[in-house]
Amino acid sequence: MELGEEKVVLQKKGFDTSHLWYISFLVANISGGLMTPLMPLFVTNYLHQNIIYYGITSSAASTASVVALIFWGNLSDSLGKRKIFILIAFFGSFLSLALIMIVGSLEEYIILLVSFQIFSMASVPVSTLLVIENSVESQWARTVSIFSMISSIGSVIGLIFGLAIVSAGLNDPDILKIIYLISALIYLLSFVLSIFLLKEPSKRVNRRKLSWIFSVRTLEKARYSPSYVYHIIRLFHRKDREPFRPILKYYLLVCMFLMFAFQLFFIPFPVFMLNSYGASETTIYVMYLLNNVLSTVTFNYAGAYIKRSSLGKALFIPLLIRIFAFSGAAILPLYASSSSWTIYLAILVYGGIGAFWSFINITQITVISKIAKKINRGSAIGYYNSVIGIGQIVAGLVSGLILFYLGTSIEFILAALGAFIGLVLVLRKKELMNVDNYNSIPHNP
Repeated sequence: MELGEEKVVLQKKGFDTSHLWYISFLVANISGGLMTPLMPLFVTNYLHQNIIYYGITSSAASTASVVALIFWGNLSDSLGKRKIFILIAFFGSFLSLALIMIVGSLEEYIILLVSFQIFSMASVPVSTLLVIENSVESQWARTVSIFSMISSIGSVIGLIFGLAIVSAGLNDPDILKIIYLISALIYLLSFVLSIFLLKEPSKRVNRRKLSWIFSVRTLEKARYSPSYVYHIIRLFHRKDREPFRPILKYYLLVCMFLMFAFQLFFIPFPVFMLNSYGASETTIYVMYLLNNVLSTVTFNYAGAYIKRSSLGKALFIPLLIRIFAFSGAAILPLYASSSSWTIYLAILVYGGIGAFWSFINITQITVISKIAKKINRGSAIGYYNSVIGIGQIVAGLVSGLILFYLGTSIEFILAALGAFIGLVLVLRKKELMNVDNYNSIPHNP
């Protein structure tokens, strides 16, 4: 019996040993979720730096991940190996984060984050390939979906764990370092689990066969640097036989601009809460947890809604809600010192906005899949990950400057204005508004 036939038999019996290695990724994502709110907290509360340095720190870490992805992606393709890169990612992450106890300055913290990003990115180019190479082809769509959901669940569990830790240790000045150290130990556990549970696949799948697998992000944080940022270098200088259609290039730029606008709100918001409301670590964890939970639980509903609705409507309503939410949030700084109830409103705004990311993300990817040519659809999805990552990185650099010199209200208004401009850029193109019938209407080849 061949490998594929054996797996089918196991799956029919309700047991598939090849998927036990998901546990190691679940554990690793618990560590990732645990660390999600730590950067603004560490830069602001522990190192006592302002928003400008937080933006620089965020962008430095993201940029390091771009370089790392180029390196690990090329190396994994050259060697054709999978497991070794997972082990490098998990053990390297453990080593990097374990050094947190000796960090005492911003420079040292940036070095730690850069080293962490370099090691952690080793798993990104091979994770999806591992999923499908350990599954029969008829099960690819299902297993990729399950793997993505497990990753999201791990992040939520990590946030809950972090909330419990900060709630129990508010008086410990080193609580943030302790959380980083716990995250390091969790990565070490993932490393050990991978040694025993993860097997090197006996088959290899060409990445080009995966053009139908959409890279959907259920989370929307600057620390999630793009998985395919290195594609951006050739976006407008591609030498492929089948170049992107002009409308596709236009839409990718719109997606990048929208992500830039979104991050003008998301990046400074935790620092605003810390500075204006004196928010505790517990409050920040609650805020991130609510955002992540709503992003995750609305994922399946968003997919079903988009199938029933037109793509134009599916994007229009979530963007409109964000425009109003960003604009409304501009009043929060005006009442931060006089009305305690506004802190609860601020938490609800930040968390509630997360519910609409799935609608935006899935709609954008669906539109790209429709307006791209079949032969370069997979590449188009890769470029989508690239451009939204670029939007995140650039926003990290400028958001701190805007907040520092113009104030929180102005930055939130600029975020709303950016989202509005992005919406207008979509509405002005008939091809995008009629994308449901794109293949039946005349368009440029």
